[in-house]
Order: sequence, then C-alpha cells, then structure tokens
Amino acid sequence: MKRSAIVIVVFALIAAACGGGDTATTTTVGETSTTPGASVSSTQPDQSQSEQSLPDGTVAQAGDLVSVHYIGTLTDGTEFDASRPRGSTLDFTVGAGQMIAGFDAGVVGMAVGDTKTVTIPPEQAYGLKNDDLIVEIPRDQAEGEFNVGDQVIVGNGQSAVVIAISETMITVDANNRLAGETLIFEIEMMAIERPNP
Repeated sequence: MKRSAIVIVVFALIAAACGGGDTATTTTVGETSTTPGASVSSTQPDQSQSEQSLPDGTVAQAGDLVSVHYIGTLTDGTEFDASRPRGSTLDFTVGAGQMIAGFDAGVVGMAVGDTKTVTIPPEQAYGLKNDDLIVEIPRDQAEGEFNVGDQVIVGNGQSAVVIAISETMITVDANNRLAGETLIFEIEMMAIERPNP
C-alpha cells in the first residue's frame, strides 16, 4: 500500500510526458514488450503448424521459428542477461517483430550450430534515453518511504526506478534500463523450423 500513491502519480506524469497512454514498456530479453522495434519474446513457437524437414546447413530466414542461446553484455563487459542460466532457449519467429531489431536481423543467415557476435546500437535495441520519462514527484504526493534504486510499477506494468530523493521531490526514471546502451550479444543457433507454405 505504501507505493500506491506514487504509482498513480508516476503513471499520470509519464502518460502526460509521452502524449497520453502511449507509454514505453520496460523489457528485458526474455520478456514481451509492446514497444515497437524494442520487443523481445521467449514464447514457444506455434507447434500447431507443420514444419518442413530442413537439410543440414539451412540458414535462418524471415518466417523461420528459431531457438537460440545468447549472452548479452554491455560495451564495458558487464553481462546483463543470458539464456543458459534459465535453462531454456529463446524461441521466436524471425522477422515477426518479436525481438529488438538488431537481434532479429543478427540471426538471419545463421545455420544450426553457428555462433555469432552482434553489436547493436541503441537505435536498433532499446532506443535512446527519453528525458521525458524522468519525472519529479512531490514527496507529499507519495506515501511511505523510498530509497534510491527502489522500483515502482506504473500503469500497464511499466517499471520505473527511483533515481534521486530530496526533501521535497522524488525523481523516477521510466526508461528501459538498457535505453541508450550499445548491446553485444553472443548468439548460438540451436534449431531452425520452417513452417510449410
């Protein structure tokens, strides 16, 4: 209950900053997002479709259902995500907009067993930081105690992080935590399935 007031206030301020209800959605690899060009998915491919038997050496193309393992790092070497510790592959349809654009494009041309490292600029990943998503909330509009680094959930499940606290204001940042970052992914192609036409 202590964060309920800040959640409502943050949602209202962020919605206003973004021109209404068209707010960004916080995502990380392995989650689904509604942000165009910045979504990722770990959903399983639709097994109801029949697939072609693919010869060895077949490379991934748009429309294929692929399974990959990956390690994601920042340019300073910090690992921010990886599939193997979760014990499952990342499965998606190439070119369907389920992935950030740079990752989606990066798997095209890979065959099963291939490993590839792709460097993705912010524009092809989670976008540049949007200063309009950093908002100040008067402390008298927030119930409870907050600390820098606390996460609050706003509106449609979007996450914001408390980045500063003064005597009169609490500042939160609703940008994706990877916004503005160049991302490096080591991708290993595990499987390719091609739906029959």
